[in-house]
Amino acid sequence: MAGGVKQNTDLGDERFLEYTETFTTTGSTDPLRFERSDEGIVIQLSGTATSFTAIVERATNDPASASANWAPADSNPLSGNASTGIVPVRFDEPVRGWWRLRVTAISGGNLVVYIAGKPA
Repeated sequence: MAGGVKQNTDLGDERFLEYTETFTTTGSTDPLRFERSDEGIVIQLSGTATSFTAIVERATNDPASASANWAPADSNPLSGNASTGIVPVRFDEPVRGWWRLRVTAISGGNLVVYIAGKPA
């Protein structure tokens, strides 16, 4: 279901790539290439889904190549009730790479995914 909206925000000496996509079924966001920054990568989930599970993944190899190496960025998946609010999650990584969020289960509505970070 990839096909979210990308927006580059320029705040003078800081640039951010912001991405938003709404899921009603399982699927993955587009791969997003970020580099390390003091702000890290922020993922915020909202919507009307009463239950969801999603896994944040990152790759150090180009996902379009034969050597794509997607792996979970954290050992715990994100899950809960989006309609009651989910605390934003921040990731700090030492090197640039590609990031995506993979929705593995969803019911009771939609899940709005927002991802922001410094573009590579």
